[in-house]
Amino acid sequence: MTLGEHSEGERGYRQQIRDWIAEKGNSVNCVGANRFGDFKDNDVQAWGAQPIQPTLDRAREIVPAVQPNLVLINAGSSDCFQEGSWGSSNVLNHMRDLVDFLLEASPRATVIMSTIIMSPWPNVDRCVRSANAQIRQVSRDLAREGKPVVDLPEMGPDNMHPTTEGYFVMGNIFKKAILEADKKGWLQRPVPNGIPEDGNAERMAEAKQEDQLTERGERAHARRWRIS
Repeated sequence: MTLGEHSEGERGYRQQIRDWIAEKGNSVNCVGANRFGDFKDNDVQAWGAQPIQPTLDRAREIVPAVQPNLVLINAGSSDCFQEGSWGSSNVLNHMRDLVDFLLEASPRATVIMSTIIMSPWPNVDRCVRSANAQIRQVSRDLAREGKPVVDLPEMGPDNMHPTTEGYFVMGNIFKKAILEADKKGWLQRPVPNGIPEDGNAERMAEAKQEDQLTERGERAHARRWRIS
């Protein structure tokens, strides 16, 4: 869902949100170990068919190093689509563990928690409704504790992966939540840890460096042929 599989350019809601934040005059660098989607700054810490607990495992691999200041979570659909292995019984505990880790590993982070898109299939929808109730409970608990967490209204129903238009609806809902967090004064500058502020500029610099290395390699190859 977060990757944007099956949307136009496999961008999902990510590029839409990134461009919107940048248009407001902010430097943006998306972070994550996976690069996915037809746009420059497409780093993301998400993979397909990944329930909440494995999402936490993958977050542990990178969040302490990159220290994001804004985290968007849309997790739990795969718990319901893999009900035989996961299901909704542990969504509350797993989601609480995930958000607690994010806030501990990246103290300047604000977390936007998305509920799961409602399903048109009755057996999956029952699981989704249970999971969403638990996600909302986690959000309420964290709010009572004064944590910088915003949740989203329920979305859907839709198929497992929304259409391109559906992703724009999701993006607009995320935008409202980000504005809400901003009004509360929660959004902070990221930790200055050596990661460039502009992800597009970072990607262009990488491409230039790769071109230079390729050119050097071609020149070296040509010299070897001349010597022989």
